[in-house]
Amino acid sequence: MREALKQLAPFRALDDAALAVVERHARRLRLPAQRWLLRGGGRLSREMFLLRGTVAARRGGVVEQRDAATLDVTRAPAYRDIFQKALYGQSTDRLSILCEDEVAEGV
Repeated sequence: MREALKQLAPFRALDDAALAVVERHARRLRLPAQRWLLRGGGRLSREMFLLRGTVAARRGGVVEQRDAATLDVTRAPAYRDIFQKALYGQSTDRLSILCEDEVAEGV
């Protein structure tokens, strides 16, 4: 876990003692493809950092894809969400996060 934490910008400058404290509170999370980390309207109870894979965050009619390998962030209209609202009356203003790869892994 410590090596994974060292990859992340907020933790790079920490010494081993400080990393040990963070490590005690950190938890590794693995999501299979098409699994929701957060469904519309839910709240994250902690900070999440993407280590591997790609996730899509949807809110307000926009999809923001984040790729751990390239650190790229792309934004596009959420066409599927527009249909969800039209057909089912679901709000597109709520944040949703979906794993888009075979596996996404985070801390």
